Amino acid sequence: PETAWKDDEPLEDDALDDGRTAEADEDFPASEKPRPAIFLFPSGKRAGIAWHNFFEKLDFQTPPADLPVQIGNVLAQNSLLGGNPAQREEKLSAFCDMVSGVLQVPLDEQGRICLKDVPRSDCLPELRFTYTLPHGLDSDKFSADLRSAGVQMPADWSRFYPPGCNLTGAIDLLFRHDGKFHILDWK
Repeated sequence: PETAWKDDEPLEDDALDDGRTAEADEDFPASEKPRPAIFLFPSGKRAGIAWHNFFEKLDFQTPPADLPVQIGNVLAQNSLLGGNPAQREEKLSAFCDMVSGVLQVPLDEQGRICLKDVPRSDCLPELRFTYTLPHGLDSDKFSADLRSAGVQMPADWSRFYPPGCNLTGAIDLLFRHDGKFHILDWK
């Protein structure tokens, strides 16, 4: 059967990923306030892959004192620390703060689900899937339904997938908490 998604398609920001940090422009002028250190990291595909790889391999129950060494290794392996020693420390600290926040933030309205409480044995990172669309998919109808629910969709998004077509991809993280399964997408 035909495949609806191919993982060799270029990402939207591939052409923009040159390792630089985002510059101010007329839509987002430079601010007089100093930007948080997390913005010292370059944007784009390489940085996104580094974040995904880090969280894919991280044991969420790692003691906080052990995180800086793991984080430093990942940042160095992905050439995201740079050569300036002061900036290296600032970046490492910012990344540690970000990771700590991600692990501690409640993922549900009741505040009961935090990643720091999910053991590695209850996690399936990068879970590949193939889903057969028995009735196909008419993106015009699908996007109209999404728009009516308040979801913003690109105006030119129009595709048709015939019945029997396969939709393939990867779920960033499937994890179990209190006997229920949850899907998480790193953004």
